Amino acid sequence: MACSIRWLLLLLQVLSAATQDSSNTSAVIPAKDDAMAMAEHPLLSYLARKVDNLEQKVMAQEEFLSMRFAEFMMQMDGKWSEYGQWLPCSRKCNGQSFRFRHCNNPLPSNGGKDCVGPSTEMMPCSTQCLTSEAEVRLVGGSRASEGRLEVFEADQWGTICDRNFSYSDAKVACQMLGYQQTPVVLGAAYHGEGKGPIYYFDLMCKGTEKDIFHCPGALKADINMECRHDNDVSIDCEPMKPRTARIDSALKVIAARLSGGSRPTKGRLEVQVNNSTWGTVCDDHFDTKDAIVACRMLNMIKGFEPVLVKDYNSTGQTGPVLLDDLHCSGVEYDLDLCKHRPVGHHSCHHYEDVGIDCQPGLSVAKSIQAQCPPDFMEHKGFCYFFSEEKLSMENATKKCQELDGHLLEIRDFEENTYVNQLIMTKTVESLWLGLKKDERGDYIFDTDRRKPVYNKGTLPDIQDPEKECVKVTEDKQWLEEKCDMLLNYVCQKHGKIRARDYLP
Repeated sequence: MACSIRWLLLLLQVLSAATQDSSNTSAVIPAKDDAMAMAEHPLLSYLARKVDNLEQKVMAQEEFLSMRFAEFMMQMDGKWSEYGQWLPCSRKCNGQSFRFRHCNNPLPSNGGKDCVGPSTEMMPCSTQCLTSEAEVRLVGGSRASEGRLEVFEADQWGTICDRNFSYSDAKVACQMLGYQQTPVVLGAAYHGEGKGPIYYFDLMCKGTEKDIFHCPGALKADINMECRHDNDVSIDCEPMKPRTARIDSALKVIAARLSGGSRPTKGRLEVQVNNSTWGTVCDDHFDTKDAIVACRMLNMIKGFEPVLVKDYNSTGQTGPVLLDDLHCSGVEYDLDLCKHRPVGHHSCHHYEDVGIDCQPGLSVAKSIQAQCPPDFMEHKGFCYFFSEEKLSMENATKKCQELDGHLLEIRDFEENTYVNQLIMTKTVESLWLGLKKDERGDYIFDTDRRKPVYNKGTLPDIQDPEKECVKVTEDKQWLEEKCDMLLNYVCQKHGKIRARDYLP
């Protein structure tokens, strides 16, 4: 660039000389040197100064770029950093420790290159395994030899997943605790759910190892979170010893009752286990669906859905709390069929005992209407949904369950009359009925497995309960029909009583 400007200056010098000597017929280049010529002409002097400044800037820029390029070339191969500190051992037995380093080079996409060699170093650790009782324990049992199996790892107690947990795994764990009897695996969360990490799954012990830490699967942490605490395994290392009634695996809810209420259909909910012990139900997670199942079990539910009430007489109770964390779907006919913690296991006091009113409509003398969802019709506390769509028996049942209801069940003459009027109004020939024939040959309703007390005429003659179902016709007959036939259906559910209508 500087060379081109100097040629321009020379051209301007020639032109200037020609202009000053107009009498001269030939353009003669002055004999003066360039410096003298530029000094005598103001424009040439200005341009010369500009050229000098430009040359200095170009030289400074070239020097700066040269330095940056050298620095960049040094960064292109920054090599590995130093290794960091060794991390804590991954296991108490046959564990591993790791340390890491990072590559200082830019990414290849930015002109860098990959560092050669590994970024991680590993070394074995804890080859000597402790076998004291402090490393495993049993929690939640009625005696020291049974309970939820827990392991002490990384300064924290955790649980073991029941996935593929076998007799051999239990044998090794029990031997660690000093028990020599043949153990029993009690299964998932039998003694309640634990807390903290879930350390192991699929231990694959052979039964000859001195502790569970030497089993082949001991290094397989549950990194994919395949297990939850409702999968925590429990074991019994001395199954020949008797257990208390609190955690006997044979405990089963066989009956229910309401106590301490102002009328038979209202009171504190109590359940009986194994023909002996009566106890209460904790209100943790207890909701209307649980109350429906309880009242259905008591054969006390009529139209309105039950109401949860507080039983102030429970504070003086001294008996056991037998059920906690009930989770009924609302279609069960027995509380024992609902999900719940093992019988006798709870975290409650008696002031948390459940109280229910199975027939809240009895609290008022006048006739009141239930509150029903949109598109439902109300009658005597029940809500009815008539579907124009025709479905098979199975699909109609599913549709009603999606609405938190069930297929139509006719329990008395009055309800049969209402249904007959509904059929005539909708101009349909028949509807599916929530009735079936069980394995003993008895006809029972779907919701509570009770036999129908009322029916018009004789019951249908079903020969194959797997393929034949029950329908109700426009003339009030209950007849058999192929279950895959497409019929109209009515969904039925309990209506809600309005707060302003209920008198506790």
